[in-house]
Amino acid sequence: MGKKISFYDYVASNNPQGVEELVASFGNYPRTRSKRELSMFLKDIVRNSGEDALKGIAKIHPDKELIESIGKSEEFSNACGCESFTTFDGKTYTDPSKCGQHSNFVGADGETSEEGSKENKGGISQSTLNTMLIGSIMVLGIASLIKKI
Repeated sequence: MGKKISFYDYVASNNPQGVEELVASFGNYPRTRSKRELSMFLKDIVRNSGEDALKGIAKIHPDKELIESIGKSEEFSNACGCESFTTFDGKTYTDPSKCGQHSNFVGADGETSEEGSKENKGGISQSTLNTMLIGSIMVLGIASLIKKI
């Protein structure tokens, strides 16, 4: 098994310039190019500033674009007249939960959803389940970070 790397070490190693700018915005920290010190500074600003620091780290995270792309697909069309939405980056997407023609989700049981807004046996739509899953993963990640602090 490979060497484990902390969240802070990962961000500092893959975006040292962004970390340096973020750290400078949170207080009077000495300038450094040491990735180890940058990692320690990140941990310190999270300890002292909490959610604001985590939001700042999210903005400079090296995998930010990958994380933001989860659940998005540019393959949707609005030909059937279903609802669409525009993201913060100006791209327009169709909400697959509003139209069965756009859903190509394959569930854990291997079945494809024929209706994007079709509810499962528990009465919760697939879109809601997907949102809950992503939210749960984020909560676990933040809890893990806080526990390591």
